[in-house]
Amino acid sequence: MDVARALLEKAEAFGRSHGCDEVIGNFNLTAMQMCGVVTEIHRPYHYTEQVYAPVYVSKLLERNGYRATFPMRTYETVVDRIDEALLLGPKQKAILENPDFTFQSLKVDSLEETMETMRVCLNEGFSDNPMFVPLTKEEIYFQAKDMMLIVDDKLTVVCKHKGKPVGVVICIPNLNPFLKSIKSKLGLTTPYHFLRHKFNRTTAVVVFYSVLKDYHSQGLNGVMLHKLITAFKAGGYKAFGGTWIGDSNVASLKQAEKLGAEVMHRLHLYSKELK
Repeated sequence: MDVARALLEKAEAFGRSHGCDEVIGNFNLTAMQMCGVVTEIHRPYHYTEQVYAPVYVSKLLERNGYRATFPMRTYETVVDRIDEALLLGPKQKAILENPDFTFQSLKVDSLEETMETMRVCLNEGFSDNPMFVPLTKEEIYFQAKDMMLIVDDKLTVVCKHKGKPVGVVICIPNLNPFLKSIKSKLGLTTPYHFLRHKFNRTTAVVVFYSVLKDYHSQGLNGVMLHKLITAFKAGGYKAFGGTWIGDSNVASLKQAEKLGAEVMHRLHLYSKELK
């Protein structure tokens, strides 16, 4: 408790010295995948890009005057329980039958183009989300430049309408089993464990999916998820997790329910006014 108080007071003093009137967190100020303080644990494990910490951290924050806000949850979905055909309603079928819409997976020789598509779709699709800060080209490159080392190119779905990128699903294999096998330390056996993991991957994490505003409510998310689930099954994946969904995001919560997703963790941001 004393250590927590000392660290928080130091952070609060820093905020005051820079003219701030509130402390809130924790979250990544760019893409925001890493977000929240765990307040309930329903699954005693986590996926890459998910925040995971003992629940007592939230209790320490509360004892130091912080209040829980912006509730979120992470999910896990078992692939074999999903009937991907159920994701295709009339809107989705109309998109698939429309030759103006094309879909492609990640291509090694067009990584820079894919990153820019990711950035444009993320920035516009998430622009109304609370606390979202648009990504610059430099930031997206910094985050994704090493992606080709771990990515399964079949798990990224890019949608174009008349050649213009309008939607994207970014999904990567779950790296946590690999990190566990090497105890998060580089060593002589690291290349062996990396290759072993690469050829035996069974779990993945959906980092985000986003659609340009002009294409909202047209069924595009359903089509991209249908293609993603199909790729999961073809690639031998057994389950996937998601970074987080805010309780206020009704559409995404309904999508998770349709997929049969089960809650892994409950999270909140914690805030405190600086006096």
